Amino acid sequence: MLALFCALAVPGSPGAAADPFTVSNIEVDVTAKDPQQAKLKAISEAQVKAFHELIERIAPPEQAARLASLDAARIGRMMSSMSVQKEQTGPNRYIATLTISFLPDKIRELLDRRGVEFTETQAPPTTILPVWIGRDGPVLWTNDNPWLAAWRKMDLRNGVAPVVLPLGDAADAAAVTAEKALSSDPAAFDAVAVRYRTETVLTATAEQTAMNAVRVTANGLTSAGPVSFDQTYNIADGNLDGTLATAAAAVFGSIQQQWKSVAAQRYEPPVQTQKIRLAVPFTSLAEWTAIRGRLLSTPGIANIDVESLSGTGAITTMEFQQSVPQLQQHLARSGFILSPVGDTWVLQTR
Repeated sequence: MLALFCALAVPGSPGAAADPFTVSNIEVDVTAKDPQQAKLKAISEAQVKAFHELIERIAPPEQAARLASLDAARIGRMMSSMSVQKEQTGPNRYIATLTISFLPDKIRELLDRRGVEFTETQAPPTTILPVWIGRDGPVLWTNDNPWLAAWRKMDLRNGVAPVVLPLGDAADAAAVTAEKALSSDPAAFDAVAVRYRTETVLTATAEQTAMNAVRVTANGLTSAGPVSFDQTYNIADGNLDGTLATAAAAVFGSIQQQWKSVAAQRYEPPVQTQKIRLAVPFTSLAEWTAIRGRLLSTPGIANIDVESLSGTGAITTMEFQQSVPQLQQHLARSGFILSPVGDTWVLQTR
């Protein structure tokens, strides 16, 4: 396990392509009898947290619940890599933020066995403009925008419907103001979309409507489809930042759910082409022509290569994309019996 950690804990690559099977910003804080034990326990906890975040990301909530009880050991076997975003180690404590990637085929196979539909094809990204409306009016790019800060803490690029958060630099400030974002100004939206290479731009607004309440809205078109979000949150114990983090996750989740509702699929394992040597008896070349035509029209049969041909039979190589039992079933429906004889298979008509 220690060797595994050393091999996997390599610096992350901020320029890497988006990947639905990679989960970033996984936070762990573990105490144990020594730093090494704390680190190992933290890795296990991080794998489980990342796995469930991944499943919730690509599968509908009601179906993701089927995997809630999957054990840590099995989840660990599906992990492909891990990188450390930041970490702190104490005498008996390990605190870290990690990025964990999973083996796509292992995840797909698991979901297939559990009958879970999922979405791994990503929608084109959408640029989001988080406008905060406080006592001093709307703000967008300034440092006193806690709503923008909440979005900056999220893993937006690896979702099934990725979101791009602008840099908020001078170019962005010149292109779109808070007022233009609130009015969905076409020229401002076009400028932002061109700069960040997205097809759509969405304004998400958070407004403090009372001392202990925030109303969050996001209405418009994203690359995943139309989104209509309007929710009021109570600020528990004066924790505005925590409330906004919850709200940002909910808006982001609604965009993901919109895409999942139209792009969900069942996993279809890749089909490999197989070959068998096949003897085909017949009484005339006309009969062989008819047999060959029926074979090529049978589902799953890709090709028939003739090795030798006489007036009473042919030796061929058959290529097919299915299991042998499935091939036999399909041939039976076409009026054939396929049976093994030594190293060769024999095809007979009924």
